Amino acid sequence: MVDNNLNYTPDCYYWDKNPFLSAICAERNDKGDCIKYTLSDGSNLPSSYNGPMGECTLVKEEMKKVLKVATICQNHAVEKGCIPPYKGNDSVYKENNKDNNPTDKDTTIATSGCGGWREDSIHNSREAWVLADGTIILFYSGFQLFAIDVNGAKGPNKGGHDIFPLQSKGDGTHPAKLVPGGCSFVEKGGMTTTTLMKKMFNK
Repeated sequence: MVDNNLNYTPDCYYWDKNPFLSAICAERNDKGDCIKYTLSDGSNLPSSYNGPMGECTLVKEEMKKVLKVATICQNHAVEKGCIPPYKGNDSVYKENNKDNNPTDKDTTIATSGCGGWREDSIHNSREAWVLADGTIILFYSGFQLFAIDVNGAKGPNKGGHDIFPLQSKGDGTHPAKLVPGGCSFVEKGGMTTTTLMKKMFNK
């Protein structure tokens, strides 16, 4: 609908097939977070490495017209009542790997590159929209990567149970498409967005 309303595909998507070399972490801080990525040949990442993102603000504003948004919390979404307390990918990683007793640094390394889905970040830094029907959209940054809580504040409020991530992907030629994934984290007993969609469409 956004593409149709604007009459073109705005720059707000990850590459469907990345045209660059793979990226590697070249430097980590003491906590284990990657603070410098380079291409595999050691050269700097291009500004559009992940995809063209220059019009994500435009997409978000257009989505406000398309969706019936009741409430927006730009940060501190738990405190402001937009979202229930969710577990982040760090909490889920520790829970799913408790037999290995991962340290905080192990967990940070495991979730590096997806820090926006850590619990503290979800609760305090991520923007959340509550739609008129109660559905929650939780943004990693913009509509290029977000998660949907399909039944809103109702339980169980767990990754892979009622919370599913989606991302926008494109190639610069065809309209962008929404696909599963993007820093996915699944709590025990849940399923990935890919598995859910395959079940929905019997594929």
